[in-house]
Amino acid sequence: TGMPIAGDYDIYWRITNTDIAAYKAKCLRGGFEKANDGSSHWERLEYRGVHSAEAFVVRKRDKQLVAESAIFYVPIE
Repeated sequence: TGMPIAGDYDIYWRITNTDIAAYKAKCLRGGFEKANDGSSHWERLEYRGVHSAEAFVVRKRDKQLVAESAIFYVPIE
């Protein structure tokens, strides 16, 4: 909904690379990374292809997943 996330929660991102260069470099990824600045995630672009991104909201006190975004695709040329 675009609402800010309360401090009781952490945001994690899953970024997946798809290009053959990422595959050869063993950088397809797909793990979970904590948000860079509270809720958003940014990184340097290294590989072309259509990459996917997902966001996950985790309650800090019990590490329970409480929300997740739909997968969205980021084309890198």
